[in-house]
Amino acid sequence: MSRRHFPVTSLGPGIRAGLWVQGCTIGCPGCMSLDTWDPAGGSTTPIAELLAWLCERPGLTGVTISGGEPFQQPEPLGALLRGLRAQLPAVDVLVYSGYTTAALRRSPRRAAAMQWCDVVVTGPYVARRAPGGAWRGSANQRLEILTPLGRERFGAVGEGAGAARPLQVGLDDGRWWLIGVPAPGDLNRIEQALARRGVELADVSWRPRP
Repeated sequence: MSRRHFPVTSLGPGIRAGLWVQGCTIGCPGCMSLDTWDPAGGSTTPIAELLAWLCERPGLTGVTISGGEPFQQPEPLGALLRGLRAQLPAVDVLVYSGYTTAALRRSPRRAAAMQWCDVVVTGPYVARRAPGGAWRGSANQRLEILTPLGRERFGAVGEGAGAARPLQVGLDDGRWWLIGVPAPGDLNRIEQALARRGVELADVSWRPRP
């Protein structure tokens, strides 16, 4: 695991918990979460601990899992999602993946985890095709609705490209976190606006570390 946040209101409808897994070999150019790529980073977190943490979140209506690439850990992902379905059946699950829908379904291990998702955003981030529609970084990505609960929560949005793109700022363990799906230029504009106010960002997740 890389990190977890609550409440998250910018990566899906309602009041959500956000889980960011550690490790990704897809490596989309322009990714805002380069810090989640290294599989040796992050920490090992027991599934039971994550489930207990989620069950304790007040008013929780959904869980969003990103990273990193969640489907590069298909067995732990599937175990977590099965536990969520058993313990919190009214909570919807949105998972972000850099794999296409076809690639996920071709892999028995990834398809087995995918069956427990309500919605999956699939496909690599392609900077030249940004921005995408609601909760999608680029227009090639698909919002795959897989269950009736997913249809109920996400169906009104569909594949429309003109949805609002909220960004959320949180403070956790002395670090500022930007949560959401920014449009091209948003991150630089935020950094420049902070610099004009005398705030310098020494280490950001969207630039490689020197």
